[in-house]
Amino acid sequence: MNVRKIGAGVAAAAATCALALSALAPANADTAGYGANGTTKPVLGTDLIATGSDTTQWVLDALSSDYNSTVAGTGPKVISYSACLGNAAATANLNNPDGTGFPCGNDNKGTIGKRDESVVDPSFAGNALAAGSGDGRAALRTPTDPIAKYAAFARSSGPVSSGDYSSYGLTGIPFAVDKLVVAVNPKGPAPAALTGEQVLGIYSGLYTNWKQVGGKNAPIHAYMPKNGSGTQQVFKSYLAALDGVTAAPGDTTSDPTSYSAASQTWVGSTLTPAQLADTTGAWKGDKAVEEHDPSALIADKNGIEPFSLGRLEMANAGLSGVGTAKAFDNLIRAEGGWTEDRVVYNVVRTKPIDGFDTTPFIWGQDNGALEKFLGADGYMCGSAAATIIANYGMWQIKGTTPGTQCGVLDATETGYEPAAGTYAGVDEPVSTTTTAKLKGRAVTVSVAGSTVAGKAFVSAVTASGKVFTKTVALKKGKATVALGKAIKGQTTVSVSYLPNSWTTSTTSSATPVTKLVKAAPKKHKKHKKHKK
Repeated sequence: MNVRKIGAGVAAAAATCALALSALAPANADTAGYGANGTTKPVLGTDLIATGSDTTQWVLDALSSDYNSTVAGTGPKVISYSACLGNAAATANLNNPDGTGFPCGNDNKGTIGKRDESVVDPSFAGNALAAGSGDGRAALRTPTDPIAKYAAFARSSGPVSSGDYSSYGLTGIPFAVDKLVVAVNPKGPAPAALTGEQVLGIYSGLYTNWKQVGGKNAPIHAYMPKNGSGTQQVFKSYLAALDGVTAAPGDTTSDPTSYSAASQTWVGSTLTPAQLADTTGAWKGDKAVEEHDPSALIADKNGIEPFSLGRLEMANAGLSGVGTAKAFDNLIRAEGGWTEDRVVYNVVRTKPIDGFDTTPFIWGQDNGALEKFLGADGYMCGSAAATIIANYGMWQIKGTTPGTQCGVLDATETGYEPAAGTYAGVDEPVSTTTTAKLKGRAVTVSVAGSTVAGKAFVSAVTASGKVFTKTVALKKGKATVALGKAIKGQTTVSVSYLPNSWTTSTTSSATPVTKLVKAAPKKHKKHKKHKK
């Protein structure tokens, strides 16, 4: 899989400034102005009900609200129900009274539940709405509870598996490009940036201390989203790709060495509860965390966790919250250096459900109800949607072939991201290339490709554990850094580009360079001349 590696976008003070993740969200988490938190009930069998991924729940909320304003009369409207309930307890670390619900599982103060289906219809009380990409796709596969039988499509931050396509006719309809980053606690020991190789080393167990990757002396706690998470699915595929495996994201069958095989065991999936506790023991989690749950990193300064940049950027978009929701500003930060583009989807049925007399909403049927909202010539792929998607930290996907084209299902790829990584977003920054050269005791950094506006982060770690880091301004895309005196012997130098913002330029991190560095020459003292 040839995917673009692009550098992390951070503010001008890249080494220290945190990208904010806050409890800010649309005032009504379930389609503002229509079906808001269930106050307006959908017309079952007529309106397009969506559940699923929390990654795209906010942007779908805004898109559906805008779309509904264009629907005349009693025409089918879109109701996108958010993944989880919020935790409004006064003592909760995660206080989300607006119902957006960062995690669906456990936080550090109690249990946060999934949304009850009574918000859709009182007769459905006692059943839980789908929460997460996997849950959403499952609801389309074999609906066993009332609301699932009326679900029109599912939000998904990961691709559709070949089994889902062949057995159930599920197919992903791409609509946007998101960026996957790794997030940390800004007050923790992590360095300002990590290369792809360093991220792979952390999750394969090669690196167990932040000092080994240019940070401070502290253990690394590598968090992984729970099973069923689209973010987990895609992140593991990217790790496998960094490890030389070429299976497409979500493909667990064509390549026996893919991330699902026994040969690919990531440490984030096997952490014990004791490792997931902060230094005071105040918080203990499960072996894996809820997708995009910031509580793990808030409680554990040594943690690292894959995150959607769109979820981070949504907080920066000035979205208004309600109640007394606590902000997460400066509590977690997107690491500089490594990130990957990924496609986000809406999953639809392309054939009837086995065993059902009727199937709600099939692509290509029902008077084109799905296509009018999700299709290439529909709302989601128009200019108004492109503006909203950009405001929510993503880019409307553009391309000319199935799988890269907005609103076009890809039966050949069965919903996978294109193996060649040919997708791109509308007005998405052009990728740049970062290279590093170590000669003598000097590191030369070069960044080329698009307009370069930012800094370079240099990390040097010796075999004996000595660490040197420096952030330096680039001049015409280049900079030279002299290594500190303590750096000598076998040394690994890692370099990442830190653009001033995501909207100026993005880049790949340089592959780490390992060489033997000679000790710094001793300076001879000058003898003072004696006066006669």
